[in-house]
Amino acid sequence: MGKKILVYDNQSAYFELLKTSFPENFQFILTGFDDLENAGLEYDMVLFFVYDEIELLDFGKCYTENVPFVLGLSAKNMPDEPMNNSNIQYLNLDKLKDELVTDVEFFLKQIH
Repeated sequence: MGKKILVYDNQSAYFELLKTSFPENFQFILTGFDDLENAGLEYDMVLFFVYDEIELLDFGKCYTENVPFVLGLSAKNMPDEPMNNSNIQYLNLDKLKDELVTDVEFFLKQIH
């Protein structure tokens, strides 16, 4: 089926965009916070979309170095000092839809 990508998106809008933009080679699985604990065991990447500060705290609780993370944030939720971890990449959610798809495509190509 291809690479398995776990998506945390409590509003499902970005999840739907991903499913329609990348129908082949990737399997996107929508999840809630409780299912993130085992992300590194079963998935090739985690896309974590943050809508508010509480979700940013949730990200900190489930983060692991075992799997690449893409952290989707708007400018208002971007931390003053981004985390300096090699397996975290940032996706600017203030961009247009086509730009977001291009950025996600870049991240997906980096999965081994």
